[in-house]
Amino acid sequence: MQKILIGVSSCLLGNNVRYNAGNCHKAYITNNYAKYFDYKVVCPEVSAGLGVPRKTMFLVENLEKNILAVKTNKEHKDVTDALQESCSKLVGGLGQVYGFILKAKSPSCGVDTARVFDEDHKYTGLKADGLFVRALRKYDPLLPIEDDGRLNDKGIREHFLKRVFCYYDLKTNFMVTKDVKEMTDYHSKHKILLRMHNNMIKKQLGNMLSNTTSNDNLTKVKEEYIKIFMQTISKPVNRGNHYMALQNVLREINKRVSKSQRQYLQEILNKYKNSQVNWDVPVSIIKMYLVDLDLPYLAKQSYLNPYPEDLEYFNSEDT
Repeated sequence: MQKILIGVSSCLLGNNVRYNAGNCHKAYITNNYAKYFDYKVVCPEVSAGLGVPRKTMFLVENLEKNILAVKTNKEHKDVTDALQESCSKLVGGLGQVYGFILKAKSPSCGVDTARVFDEDHKYTGLKADGLFVRALRKYDPLLPIEDDGRLNDKGIREHFLKRVFCYYDLKTNFMVTKDVKEMTDYHSKHKILLRMHNNMIKKQLGNMLSNTTSNDNLTKVKEEYIKIFMQTISKPVNRGNHYMALQNVLREINKRVSKSQRQYLQEILNKYKNSQVNWDVPVSIIKMYLVDLDLPYLAKQSYLNPYPEDLEYFNSEDT
């Protein structure tokens, strides 16, 4: 498998670029994730010429409700223009990336985790995206973006990985489909995933493809499909949504497995519903059943195979 290009904050790779000339190395990024991802490395502060080491920086909301970047030296120097110019240049040189992992709480890279102060430099109680994150969202509104702090949460981490692999698959495989039949075949492997997030949107996308003809501009149709698809899966679903999706899978295989197998899987699904086991437990059992069943529709579903299984290996020693 070709590695997927994602962006990452330089300090998370162990580079000494932080304000204190240190780093925030995350072993899972340089070890496990590196088997599947190549990295576009960024540090907006260094690119802005702010130096290493440097004065710390924080976000200030002025009277016009604009978010500014201010260095905490005696003059409280406004470095907004320099940092925004750096962010624009970095974003402009990215090319196609399929996700971004950034440094939590950073005034440039925090994903809704950067603290905001007022003009008297008192904490407002608000948190916001850093300036680089804002530039990224404008550059590519569909891009999966997370910071290392939020990725400590298992649900957020799984959702981020799912979106990255979906985005890569859409851009590299769906975009090169040759005709409507290939586009429709592609859509079929995501039906369970899309139904779980929004069944009406799943039907809308299916209708979009079924109403497409060879006379239509297929590139425009594909771009609209990708936009709606990524917007649909942008927000995580809850355990109840997953439970319903897994019940749908169980109904598909009910007639092909023994009574004892059905009962066992239902028991596991109930345990999942009651938060006694994680999502990967029933999915692993389903995939084991599918090895002996002739159910290609289920076997190819992205919901059951969102990303390589070993990417989920993640413990406190890696953070």
